[in-house]
Amino acid sequence: MAAFDSVADFDAAVRDPAKPTQMLTAYASPDWNHPNATGYGAMTKAVDLNVVC
Repeated sequence: MAAFDSVADFDAAVRDPAKPTQMLTAYASPDWNHPNATGYGAMTKAVDLNVVC
């Protein structure tokens, strides 16, 4: 079993609370498989820099 100091929950960062199996529309790229720039921004906020740095 691996040990980790922390994890970043990118799914929770971009998930649509009304439709938990998909990304929030504001974060989805046209292919709906990848986040757009705003979605990547939301993902960066899921990273605790106090753990990384």
